[in-house]
Amino acid sequence: MRISVVLIILLLLGQTAGALTREDFAAGFALQFQPAGAVHGLLLPEKIYTTVVHADLADVRVFNGDGNVVPHLLRIEQQEPPQIVRQDDVPFSPLYDPVPGGTVRQIETRIARGAEGAGKAPVAITQSIRDKKEATRQLSGYLLDMSAITVDPFRLQFKVGGESDFLATVTLEGSDDLTDWSYINRETLARLNYQGHRLEKNAEILIRGGKRYIRLSWPAGTQSLRIDGIRAVSYSSVQPPVRNWTALPPVLPEKQLAAGRIVLEYDSKGFLQVDTIRVGLAGGNNLIQGVIKSRPDREAGWRIRGQGTFYRLQQQGVALRHDTLSVPMTTDRYWQLEIAAEDGAFSRDVLPQLELGWRPHTLYFLDQGEGPYILAFGNGRMGSVSGSPENGLKDLLQDIAQQKTIIQTALIGKEITLGGPQMLIALPPPPPWKKWLLWGVLISGVLLIGGMAYSLYCQMRSARVADKADKGA
Repeated sequence: MRISVVLIILLLLGQTAGALTREDFAAGFALQFQPAGAVHGLLLPEKIYTTVVHADLADVRVFNGDGNVVPHLLRIEQQEPPQIVRQDDVPFSPLYDPVPGGTVRQIETRIARGAEGAGKAPVAITQSIRDKKEATRQLSGYLLDMSAITVDPFRLQFKVGGESDFLATVTLEGSDDLTDWSYINRETLARLNYQGHRLEKNAEILIRGGKRYIRLSWPAGTQSLRIDGIRAVSYSSVQPPVRNWTALPPVLPEKQLAAGRIVLEYDSKGFLQVDTIRVGLAGGNNLIQGVIKSRPDREAGWRIRGQGTFYRLQQQGVALRHDTLSVPMTTDRYWQLEIAAEDGAFSRDVLPQLELGWRPHTLYFLDQGEGPYILAFGNGRMGSVSGSPENGLKDLLQDIAQQKTIIQTALIGKEITLGGPQMLIALPPPPPWKKWLLWGVLISGVLLIGGMAYSLYCQMRSARVADKADKGA
């Protein structure tokens, strides 16, 4: 009942939002959807973000076939961070493999009482020499008892002991009877000191389909791991957000900072909703220490978004990488990467790209009127204060979510030229008629007061002349 009332209000309000026309916008997309629901939704493509004039997407509208604006709402779906539901310490035992050792020459001496009688030695000493193969054992893995873990799925966290460097690819296998083993996962654990930096990779390994036992092992002949603790951690289930990636080529400005620093600049050419940065390192082994900055326009100052050590390494056939950084969401267009270059400038062939991970808006619009529907965007002649004509659509979406009604999906069709690129250019500001009128009134008032004062002065002067004439007579 409430949804029906809100729909009627939306239909009435939508008819009053017809001040704009499709030709007021630079371009548009044809929208395709099945007329089976009241509200439709779609993810905005990158083209819209690189065309609009306003970062808040105020110059976006949805038109129906009659050329009327229909209510719409833009929203970035929020993701709740995963919460730790349960943590359990996992009991484990080391596993050893026998390793054949070298050959040891062993001398055995036996002392026995000799035979009694004349000419017989009281003690008999005999010696024998033989070669013996000596065997040793080597740590080859660990056996984990998972019988107390009742959650599924979960992640295994490893605490690797010691301070020495290590790099190992471990394999996890599961079994319920310690006889038949099945493959679960493979992951790389590492601790390396490289160019004065300490690199650690202690991955959380995802485990599904719980087994009673898990065997962790590594290839024979590789370095053994000393594990001091293992923990099973279960997180709340969350749906990963939609995130698109855009790669930006680097530009090396002629004007650089002091020696030992190199600055690269990047242009996203739009207002992408960026929340993740990836440094695209080129070549083989590569490690940089950098600071990432951004700004909304060329006149604004740079703002630090993050800093750290970024690397991509290959060692013993294992790839190690740390190149991604999460940042507070921003629509800044211009980006900068400042790199510590202690050994001089980088070659232009290996300058890193900057990859922006951005979250697209979901556009919800009301099915109001006949088609075809057009998503229009790009208008430099309207201000951000224009906002979006949602007209109560937010309340309707809340009611739909509570009643678990499915919102119909719309698709982006072909791109259409509407008003053309000239609609992206802002019109010159109108003459300040109000200011001019105010100044005119003020000046007129001053002139009027001046005229009145002069008239009064003339009257007073005439009166004095008349008085003198009377006295002279």
